[in-house]
Amino acid sequence: MNTSRVQRILKLLTALHSGGALSVDDLSRKMAVNRRTIFRDLSILEQAGVPFQYDRDEKRYKIRQDYFIPPISFSLEECLALMFVTQKMLRPDLAPDFTAASRAVIKLESALPHDLREHCQGIVDKMDLTMSPLSSSDGQRDHFEMLQRATVQQRKVVIKYEPPDKPAIDDRLHPLHLAFINRGWYVIGHSERDRAVRTFKIERLAECRPLEEYFVVDEPFSLAEYFGNAWQMIRGDERNHVKLKFTPKVATNVEEVLWHRTQQTTRCDDDSLIFEVDVDGINELSWWILGYGDQVEVLEPPELRALISQRAGRMCGIYADSV
Repeated sequence: MNTSRVQRILKLLTALHSGGALSVDDLSRKMAVNRRTIFRDLSILEQAGVPFQYDRDEKRYKIRQDYFIPPISFSLEECLALMFVTQKMLRPDLAPDFTAASRAVIKLESALPHDLREHCQGIVDKMDLTMSPLSSSDGQRDHFEMLQRATVQQRKVVIKYEPPDKPAIDDRLHPLHLAFINRGWYVIGHSERDRAVRTFKIERLAECRPLEEYFVVDEPFSLAEYFGNAWQMIRGDERNHVKLKFTPKVATNVEEVLWHRTQQTTRCDDDSLIFEVDVDGINELSWWILGYGDQVEVLEPPELRALISQRAGRMCGIYADSV
């Protein structure tokens, strides 16, 4: 369900809740859509548990007036924040259980005071949020919901995992945590195959089924402790102090973002930027550095400088015939 449909259904809900009974033609005119669309939207309201009634004699719809909870006392700022999050940030590729979330949005926003909701809707309509490309959630819903239950129940699962550059892996997993990282959803758990905690992208699970076996968690899982000082999510074995120098052209863009919790930045007299972080492992960080091309130089450590030099050299080899 996209944002425009959510907004239309909320308007339909408001019209039906206004106290008067309305025909399909009345609703079609109010919503500026055809009759078929009205019937589809009424079906969505019915699935969400909204008890509308149809008078066969008058051929009109209305909602039971005792259905809604009393208006919630929201401030303008709270209402605006709620509507922006639910309408602009909720999207299928971010929420595998998007259909259920959409039904919850309809119920929640319908409980807001009408005048306040309409005022905030006018503001939200003039705002947008552009997000980075995300992994598709197609086919993830069943695995996601099953892993949610298994994590809470501490229930073992059998998985077949298909990494992008290796043969498929069969494993028995003790799921500990679900996390959305960068562009997709991951399950983190104890792998019986590796006898260690591992990270699996849910999108790459070819099979996933629960067992009638349970596991015991010795101590609460901490995502922060698990990733440590990794640049993002690939933790290396050694802690490295990294020192980079960015040219004035990109210095401000780099400085404006908190890329890592340990980062420190210093401006030089020529307006270049010294960027320092302490990270566990340098491989993942190297790809970020390469993204800045000739606008950044690795000053420390020597191992990272050598790694960037090797990869830049291979890139030059690819394009050598174009120079």
